[in-house]
Order: sequence, then C-alpha cells, then structure tokens
Amino acid sequence: MASKCTQCGETIPAADRSCVVCGHDAGFPNVRRADRIEEVVALEARLSEAYRAADARGSATQLREFEAAVEGSQAVMNRWLGTLSSWVAEGGPLLTTFHSQVRSGARIPQDNKWDEQRTSAENTINPGYFDNLSFSALCLNGRGMPHYGDYSVTLKTSLISSRSSVFEENPFLFNRRHAVYSGDKCPPGYRASWANRSKLAASKLASKINGATTNGDFPAILLQEDTTNAGEDDFVEVHTYGPLHQLTIQHVKGPVPPRRADRALWNQVKRRLRSLGASWDEV
Repeated sequence: MASKCTQCGETIPAADRSCVVCGHDAGFPNVRRADRIEEVVALEARLSEAYRAADARGSATQLREFEAAVEGSQAVMNRWLGTLSSWVAEGGPLLTTFHSQVRSGARIPQDNKWDEQRTSAENTINPGYFDNLSFSALCLNGRGMPHYGDYSVTLKTSLISSRSSVFEENPFLFNRRHAVYSGDKCPPGYRASWANRSKLAASKLASKINGATTNGDFPAILLQEDTTNAGEDDFVEVHTYGPLHQLTIQHVKGPVPPRRADRALWNQVKRRLRSLGASWDEV
C-alpha cells in the first residue's frame, strides 16, 4: 500500500525508503508496513484472543508476565568466528545483508532449500525491500541459535529499534505453515514494530504458557531451538533495515576455540570489541 509524502504530497511506493520526487524521508519500509492499521488491528485481535484463551486455562497472569519480560528482549544473531572477525576489523565496519553479499560476489548461496528459496519467501513477506533487511532473533538470554554460528552477537537496541520490525517466524516456514504462495499477500497480524514486539510474542506463544510456567521458562519459550533439524528453530524474527555497523554490537557470547590459530583470532576479536565499547563472555 502506497502512502503520500508529507512534504510534497506525491505517492511513495510501499517499498521505497524516501520520496522519489522530493527526496523526503518516508521512514523504513518494514516499519511502515508493521504500523499499517490493518496489521495493528489484526495483531490486537490475536492478542485479545490469546488472553481470552489463557484466562480460560488459568494462565493469564503468566502470559502477562511473559509479555512484560519480552518488552526487554533483544535482537541476537549468531556468526562464525571468521565472519565476526571481518565484521569488527578496522576499516570494515559494516555487516551487509545476505543479498548484498551475494550481489557483490562476497558470498555464494549454499546448495540447500533455504538459500535456494529464500528470495521468494522473503519477498512474499517483505515485498520489494527484502534484500535490504538484516535478520536476527528475539532473545531473552543472549544465546540465539548456535547452529548459525558459535558466537552469539547481541545488538544494541538503541541503534536498531527505529529501523527494526518483528515477524512471527522464519518467512520460509511461515509461508509453508500458512499456505502462502509466491504472489499471495501475507495475512495481517503476524508482524509488529519493535515497540510492539511483546504483543506479537504473546499472541504467538500464549498456548505454550500454563499456570505452572515460571519466569525461568520464558527464554526457551520465546526461542525454541531444534537440535535435530538446522533451520527449524521456532523464534520471532527481527528484521532490521540496512547493514549493521560494528558499533551496533553490544555483547558477544562464544567459546574459546580449541585450535591455536583460532584462539589468536578470537583474542584479536576481543581486543577490537573492547575498543568498540562492547563486552563478551566465554562459554
């Protein structure tokens, strides 16, 4: 759905970052889409139904506590040591999106269903601007999804919140689960702005919360790892518009590498993290 430029009144296509006529900033396309009235209304309806069902099960209090906890959740992405080292290196401060890396020749898509079909799946959910999005997972414990990389990188909320939205799950899995095909319109109510991420999480995960659920259970409910099928984790996906500067890194959690050469690289990464004002844990 196109909108009108507040500066010159001309139409701004839904996928554009700025007005093509006067250049006025239109806002980030993913955030604008999440803030559409039909999305907001549909999400509120899902949330109301989630609380109605939770009340009938006797778990409304736990659901409210879960929603409150997710208000403090952060975006976490996992990277392998080599990629992390390149990201924090001096002179190379931007982590570009998957599609930007492929176009530039810096990355070769893997021969699997995920990379082969991701363009279709992602464009169905974020039409026209999918290739400008960086992806991470909503997380309460900083762990992320280790099979995507040994090093869990927590991003600074203050530097990504204005350009980030959240989506129900991996678009590939969502389209398959909801029988949304290329060319179809994604049903509303399954995305939200960063500020409303807790509403989306509560709407999605209310059925997994019962009267015995405690705050300690919340991290594993929000992000459920699948240890048998890589890529089948169940999580709320964070979509951040544009590349990620190394200064967006808040914290890194990862192992001490067993190989001497890799340990030297990890020590170098830690020195760079310190200079960037970021912290780390070795696990």
